[in-house]
Amino acid sequence: MSLISGKALWSVVCGTNILPSDEVVGEELEAATANLKAGLLFFQPFTQEDHDTWVNKVKLKDNQKTFVLRLAKMLNLSSRQSWSLFQLYLQQEYRGSSSELMSALSSHRTESRLLQQIYSYYLTDPMHLLSCRTHLLAAATKHNHPHQKLFSVYLRDVLDPDQHSLGLGVVKELEAVHRCISKHRDQHHQHGYFTLDDQEQDEASDTSSMLQFTTGNPDLPDNGEYEWLTARLALAKHLLATLLVYYAAPNTNCPPDCILTLLNMAQGGGLCGGPTASGGRGGQAAVNTLLLEIDALHCLLLTLLINADADTKSHVLCEAAWQEKLEAVFTDLGSRPGHLPPLLAWSVLQGRQAVADMTGSNSSTSSSISSTILASAGSAAALVQHYSRMAQQALQGGVMAYLETVLHNQAIVTDTLLQELSCSIVYSLVCVAGAHLNLEASSPGLAAAAASSTHLALTCLSSSLPATFFWAEEGGGAGLLLPDALAVFPHKPAPLLALCTQLAKAGPDSCSKVVELLSELPSMTWLMSESVLAESCREVGGAQLVTHSSMQLLEGIALPVHTSGTLLPYNTPPATAAEHVPNLLLVQWHLPTNAWQLILAAVHALDNQISSGTAVSDWLVSVVEESLKLVASVIKSQPSQLPSLNHIVHQVLTLTVRLGSVSEVRYSLMRWLLCVAAEVSQHRAAKVWDKLAKCSLLPALPSQASARAAGESVVQYYRCGMLRSIVCGDEAALSSYPTLKAFCHMLCAALKAKLSNNCVRGGVVFVVREVVPAVVLQWSYINAKEKVEVLEAVMEVLHHALEQGKADEDIAAEVGVQLCGRSAGNTLRAVLEAGATLEASLDAAPAQWPHATHATALARTAQLALSILNRLVLRYCTGEDNSPQKQRLRELLAGDRRLHNTSHTPTAALINTGPPHLALTVAQYIHHRLNSRLPYLALKTLTKLAQELGVPLVACLGSEAEVIRELLLNRLNAATEDTRVKVAITRLLSAAVTSQPGLLRAFLSPPDSLMDTLTQLMDTHDKCEEGSSVELVSSIVELVAALWAAGHVAAITTLRENKTFWTVLVRPLQQAPDTVEPSVLHHTLRLLALELFVATKDYDSRLAAGLDDALTTFREKQFCNLTQHVLGWCEGESLTEEQVQLTRDWRDLVCVLLPAYTSTFTHEHLECLTKNVLSSLTSCFRCSEEPSLRQAAHLIADILLALNTHAIKIISSNSWYWSSVGEVLEGVRAALLQTPAPTHVRLLTAVLLSLQSLGSSDDAAEKSNCILGTMGLIVEQHCSLSASDYAGQSNYCSNAAVLQMACCVLHQCLLQQHDDVVDTFLQHSHVVPALVHAATLHMQSRTASVLAVAVGSNSGGVTTAPGAESVVCSIVRLLALLARRPVSGPELTTNSLATSLALTLTNTQSLQSSSNSLSELVWCAISSVSREGVSGVDGCVSIAAVHLDSLVGALAAPHEQPRLAYSAAALTAILAPHYRLWVATHPHSYTLMVEATAACVHMTTHLVRLKGVLQRDVLGRTSVSSPATEDKNKDTLTTAQVDLVNKLLQVLLSCLRALRLLGPDMVELLCQPGVDVGEWLPPLLQPSFRRATAPEHAQPNLASLTALLDICTTHLIRDKSGKKEDKSTTESIVGSVSRKLLTACGEEALLLLLTQATLSLMNPDVTNREARDIRTWLHDDMSSFFSQWLGRRSNVASPLLPNSSTTTSTGLDRCFLRLTQHLVNNICQHS
Repeated sequence: MSLISGKALWSVVCGTNILPSDEVVGEELEAATANLKAGLLFFQPFTQEDHDTWVNKVKLKDNQKTFVLRLAKMLNLSSRQSWSLFQLYLQQEYRGSSSELMSALSSHRTESRLLQQIYSYYLTDPMHLLSCRTHLLAAATKHNHPHQKLFSVYLRDVLDPDQHSLGLGVVKELEAVHRCISKHRDQHHQHGYFTLDDQEQDEASDTSSMLQFTTGNPDLPDNGEYEWLTARLALAKHLLATLLVYYAAPNTNCPPDCILTLLNMAQGGGLCGGPTASGGRGGQAAVNTLLLEIDALHCLLLTLLINADADTKSHVLCEAAWQEKLEAVFTDLGSRPGHLPPLLAWSVLQGRQAVADMTGSNSSTSSSISSTILASAGSAAALVQHYSRMAQQALQGGVMAYLETVLHNQAIVTDTLLQELSCSIVYSLVCVAGAHLNLEASSPGLAAAAASSTHLALTCLSSSLPATFFWAEEGGGAGLLLPDALAVFPHKPAPLLALCTQLAKAGPDSCSKVVELLSELPSMTWLMSESVLAESCREVGGAQLVTHSSMQLLEGIALPVHTSGTLLPYNTPPATAAEHVPNLLLVQWHLPTNAWQLILAAVHALDNQISSGTAVSDWLVSVVEESLKLVASVIKSQPSQLPSLNHIVHQVLTLTVRLGSVSEVRYSLMRWLLCVAAEVSQHRAAKVWDKLAKCSLLPALPSQASARAAGESVVQYYRCGMLRSIVCGDEAALSSYPTLKAFCHMLCAALKAKLSNNCVRGGVVFVVREVVPAVVLQWSYINAKEKVEVLEAVMEVLHHALEQGKADEDIAAEVGVQLCGRSAGNTLRAVLEAGATLEASLDAAPAQWPHATHATALARTAQLALSILNRLVLRYCTGEDNSPQKQRLRELLAGDRRLHNTSHTPTAALINTGPPHLALTVAQYIHHRLNSRLPYLALKTLTKLAQELGVPLVACLGSEAEVIRELLLNRLNAATEDTRVKVAITRLLSAAVTSQPGLLRAFLSPPDSLMDTLTQLMDTHDKCEEGSSVELVSSIVELVAALWAAGHVAAITTLRENKTFWTVLVRPLQQAPDTVEPSVLHHTLRLLALELFVATKDYDSRLAAGLDDALTTFREKQFCNLTQHVLGWCEGESLTEEQVQLTRDWRDLVCVLLPAYTSTFTHEHLECLTKNVLSSLTSCFRCSEEPSLRQAAHLIADILLALNTHAIKIISSNSWYWSSVGEVLEGVRAALLQTPAPTHVRLLTAVLLSLQSLGSSDDAAEKSNCILGTMGLIVEQHCSLSASDYAGQSNYCSNAAVLQMACCVLHQCLLQQHDDVVDTFLQHSHVVPALVHAATLHMQSRTASVLAVAVGSNSGGVTTAPGAESVVCSIVRLLALLARRPVSGPELTTNSLATSLALTLTNTQSLQSSSNSLSELVWCAISSVSREGVSGVDGCVSIAAVHLDSLVGALAAPHEQPRLAYSAAALTAILAPHYRLWVATHPHSYTLMVEATAACVHMTTHLVRLKGVLQRDVLGRTSVSSPATEDKNKDTLTTAQVDLVNKLLQVLLSCLRALRLLGPDMVELLCQPGVDVGEWLPPLLQPSFRRATAPEHAQPNLASLTALLDICTTHLIRDKSGKKEDKSTTESIVGSVSRKLLTACGEEALLLLLTQATLSLMNPDVTNREARDIRTWLHDDMSSFFSQWLGRRSNVASPLLPNSSTTTSTGLDRCFLRLTQHLVNNICQHS
């Protein structure tokens, strides 16, 4: 069995700061069973033989074996246990790094230092193990303890199965400690030269020899002997405490032989008595203190075991055999004070037995008393006298005074349980002694003992057990105190009120009985003058009186008529010669009296005396002081009694205010007044502070609003009050500060209740300015307890003053300024530094219990100091500003060092030497093991410092950085560590990801250790449902997500290869969503989204190990449930921030999963997701005024957009989808003003994608009809909002982007509808005028933007209209579609367009981006002309005239603006049939447009003809490719080139059609030879077949048409035949060019060629030679063309005539070709 750490076990078992589960505690107890049973005897002494055996079994290096041997010899401990102890030390106490440990083990000198540290650990750690055993015994009897059942079963079944073995074992341990200390004492007395006799050698060979001190060992520290002695004495103290708790339990009896053993150890110098310390005078004082504590506990234990008030009939010590043995021992006792209590108990017990035997109450007298003892006494009566003399000897020896010192011993005062047991034992002894002995004897010694016993009983009555005994007594024991106290009240108030005060402290039950007792006293005793009695009373007989008239005693207290009374003896005090004292009589009036009314009257009377200025009665002051003590105790023990004490409390507060106006105040009275006020303020703070608001006794600081407005300090109006003189004068002189503590408690109550008045404000300033600087460095204290209590009270005030919203902002700011200053800041630093070494100081002082109240108070003070520092950091270090307060805080953190340079940067504070950075002091708290709250708070503070300090935390920690790192990793790995500490560690690392790269690098070097630990913690705590476990899992996932987001490659790579991590991570997603903590779900979804995103971007779509399988399981089991869980929240009236965050995480995950893993989603998953998305959106828009629902709607719209982007074909084919989309859009329409523009854009984009996916399906019209009406209304609303002043803001409900998207959706929807549906829609809608109005407004805003750019270009002020150009384009495109319908309305006539949109658009024609809008406007005009006919020509010509330059420019460079060039050519074509009207209306535009159209044919043909031209002139490529690249790309076109070619072919086709329509009709021209052609002369194309090489300088001629025919021939025929073109032919275009466009262009070119050639031949200005040349060129070119087309046959249908069998293989109609061939031949042969 190996050793265990007592401190680690204590931190688990005690449950003070952490409450682990029964399973964890049970496992730890089971592992420690052997250690708990054997206790100190578990340790085995060192022997060389045992060492050799152990060394041969283990595998250790030589230096390790040597080190263990040195350690074992120094500790006198077996090698196996020494090695185990060394490992425990490294785990629990070692405060260095691994490298420092290796360095320490590398040399003999450094090894010695390490050995000395292990030596101290070995001496102190067993005390925690003994404390654990004591705690188990105590907690097993407490029914309210959380582990009571577990502990009681463990004790009964494991630790103490026979209910006495544990006690006997502890006695053996105590005997072993006593023996080893006694042996050391004897050796020391002989100066170290000591020879053991045979018996002592046998004793030395027992199992207790390992406890002995090994003299002469060179590895021992210099004070090793002193440390050993104090540690062994502390072990004896701990063992005695265990025995006290063990035998105080009900039905636990100690065997007589065990009692005899304990008695024998008390003989001589006492238990462990007589050793001499080697530490000088100070060391001997510490040893003497420990010996006093041991004596106190030992005498209490013996007194408990003797049990003097037990029944003598069944008492085992009253048996004759044991009576005789023990009598011999007790006869020798009495030489030391510690002997007196057990001696008194023994004499009382045996005296009671002798009295019982003498009176015959015992049935078996002959067997109850030892014959030897009886013979020596002579008779039973003499035996009674014998024990009475023995008891009187103890009383006269000062046993009561000694018991008083025992109760105030630090070993008992600092342990609540021991204090309770001690009071019970002492009270029982005092009661039985008082009942059995005559303490009222005339002997001076007995009289003093009687007084001491009374005071001792009062002291004990403040505990619950003695108080219970008191109320159960009926005339015996300390119950005799009550009648005597009642008899003199209120003449002497102290006896009764002091008794009731102590009883009220004992607990709520006792307090209730005190209140009930004082509510109806049987009588009252009053001191009255003889003259008053003579006037109002008559004598009945002797000392009896009866009132014949009422008498007023105090205000509110009167004696009614016929009240009887009894005269009591009273000695009138002697009078001086200068005064006359009336004859006073003491009367006990037999009148039922309410003592509370008397108290109220006394306080009121004192208030009247003070207010009137008369002399204050000392008796009245004493009554009030005692009453105040009672009232404070009652309120503290039972606050429910406060309503019944309302009148008294009110009068007390009135008296407090009154005393503020008195120049001299009695300190004791003021102290108790404030104590009462402090207790009342804990429950009714507002009442107390409202009453004391104008009390000049307290500090005050008015709220000066004007001063704050002017920037002045409000502290200049501060008034300290009389409290300063009381605290800093009277109490500082007494070194006791009850008034200050009471005032601090009042302030805390006010701050908790968020009260603010002049006194509260002044009180906080008083504490931080007057008290804090002096509380540590200037004031003295009567004891350490007083200092800790004052510190705790002061720190609590500062803690609440800095809490958000508790104190006024200016007061909180003043507190912060003072604490960051030098005086108060030094106090805060001192408290923090003291707290950092708290545990080490406790280990160095073995006299302290690990659970001592003093240690607990120190820990609380340290917690408050950490919290204050944390709030200072939160207050002043947040943000980027470098305020003076922030600089002062940095100086506080850095210490009192002063920089030599003028730099004020944070890093400069680390350069100079000085005290350690406060961050290092805070980090030292991480070493604390006993109180996990301290490292938790320290880690929280370090986290905030890491985030806001602006300085590398590693630099602040200095050389301790590596130590802190390893310690944190060890605590993170520890199975029994507090989960909250682990959470704080992970939060610190999360903060370090973004703000402390150095600290994070230390933890990730290498990352395997940390990552494995995190994985193990997740796997362990993921299945726990406790709040702390859930928080730990959440914080771990948050940390990993932060590492992912920051791109820490090492950590990411390590975790991506850890299959267990991802399996555990996804586990919450595989559970029912409502059983998973939202925080865990949040961080899990966020991390998964990051991993999936990073994997698809940086890892070639390779997921982390095991993640794919885990996600598959999640999708199969819980995807639909989680979707419903997350999106189902949106059906409520509002969402919490947590729910919105979870919706955001779900959005991120879905938006990453859908594009990358669409195929893994089944139709069921997608339908479930879509239905929940649409349902949630409908619910969100139903309550759109709620901000949280607006946020959720935006997030869910992203999911809908992702669905429509990546899974549209699956979801849009369902009818329910379109009906649901209609409901969503209806909700959008209803909540349009509350929905932000980005949400609109996402929703409308998703709907647009859905509409586009329908294509030309059969049910497209039916499905799109579900949203047509709603979309029209939405477009109308957005159009009406275009004029709003907020339309340009991104968070406004409408802007240009929203309107553009709405127009696109409506446009797509109308395209899929039948004509009758569109007409019906237009008849019932006002969308057309709304669109025209919106387009005008956006054009105007764009114009204003351009002007602003022009005007503000020099000043830099530019106003823009975002999206104005694109939205105008979308609006006009929609208008163009609507203009085709006959019911489109008057707004879309060409005349209306010419006077509205066309004119507005002229102001921006210089903009390059205006071409799109102009293009759409032209198309709108074309649609209107098609609908209107001749009546629309005038308006269309006006539009052409207004934008003539833009249209002509687009035709001149079609590759630059293909859309505008296309629309310009189409405009020419639509006006061509009406060219005469055009010429008459605006001949200039006609001329330019026709010439530009003709030139565009030549330009476009040239651009399309050559691939190299496309690359150079169109795409702007100037770089020269390598020959290999040119060969590779010779016959290919890029997608952009193909798209441009198709657009150019559209322009070319429109131009050809326009030119054909502008010329004569072919049939009329050919069939009517006498037709007049002068109207069409000169021809539009020059009668030339010479092809130009430079398109920009060439005139359009017939060669351009033949070139176009060559392009069609080359592309269309070569594509099917696979025959390469002739080498002389230039590069041709090859790719996905539209064959249909090429075919149409070829047909139009043939017709135009025939028409223009014939027209040229019919031109009278053409000479015969020119005509012959035209015919020749036409014949030659066309012969080649027709030979290529008509010389091949194929069954492939033409794109133009797909059902014709007469088509060529490449698309041109053969009949058409033969006809044109025949016509060409005729033209060429006709002369």
